[in-house]
Amino acid sequence: MKIGIVCYHKDAFKYPPFWLLQCFQSLTDNVSACAQLHPLVRFEFYEFNYGEGGRSMGFSKENYRHYPLKNYAAAMNYVYQWAFEECDVVANVNVDDYYHPYRFSRLIEILDAGADIASSNYCLVDETGNEIRRTDFAELSVAAELSRGNNIISNPCHMMKKHVFERLKFDADLVPKEDLEYWRQCLAAGFTIKIAPEHLHYYRIHANQSGNIC
Repeated sequence: MKIGIVCYHKDAFKYPPFWLLQCFQSLTDNVSACAQLHPLVRFEFYEFNYGEGGRSMGFSKENYRHYPLKNYAAAMNYVYQWAFEECDVVANVNVDDYYHPYRFSRLIEILDAGADIASSNYCLVDETGNEIRRTDFAELSVAAELSRGNNIISNPCHMMKKHVFERLKFDADLVPKEDLEYWRQCLAAGFTIKIAPEHLHYYRIHANQSGNIC
């Protein structure tokens, strides 16, 4: 299995440097953990800046591209299409957030068990990383919650198999409700979404983020 770590952002180099370092360190820790637990899994990093600045954060000089797009959903379509040319799975990343060292390993297990999309519980943290609250979504019905308008899927922490994106693309015209509608479409198409009970994503709340989360 080859996993594309996809990072699309809008001039995230403007963020405090320690945010980017914390994110990058968590990704490094994840790849290291996977090397021990899933030695046949390979990784490739894809960075796409859809802002105006045209600067990379330096995660991957080989796999960096830039041009302005209107919102994150348009950027998701671009970078997912790019990554899935080589990869079987994509792992979505927010560079202002950070992740538990076993995020990749745990979600790989869920995908291997038959899910098409895997996500997890998460911790909301403030700008310096202090915990605000934790979610408890794993025992809830994904279909029932989405039907009520409750998006319990952590978009910045999901992993998705290639055949999902081959059938369903993101709709840039639906932002900011695009995430909710996309997961609804996935269920309607027969795809399986699972949420890990572990808190694998530390979602940073700040004024300049591009979207909202539960």
